[in-house]
Amino acid sequence: MADNRPHPILDKVKTVGGALSALTGLIAWAGTYGFLTVTQTAATSALVALVPGVLAGVGAVLTSFGVGKSSEPLVTPVSDPQNNVGQALVSTEAPQRFKLRDPGEDASTF
Repeated sequence: MADNRPHPILDKVKTVGGALSALTGLIAWAGTYGFLTVTQTAATSALVALVPGVLAGVGAVLTSFGVGKSSEPLVTPVSDPQNNVGQALVSTEAPQRFKLRDPGEDASTF
């Protein structure tokens, strides 16, 4: 079965990976043919090697904030439960047995 769905994240990873591979190869070539000294080649290679780690860290932070921002509207806060129209989900006229209890109460008292 062919997978025709788009894969934007995988495409970006492939693009970044290909660019880093090309850059690493260019640095190695420049060091081999004397355009860069051994020290310059090592320092530049180390800098390029840091890129995936930095990208992963930045991606993790952005993902955390993105998940928080996108999921926040989907959660009903316990302190003020409302439906999509803004009406309270808990009626103030409900019998005592249906009203919210103090979470500090012991479960055995119910």
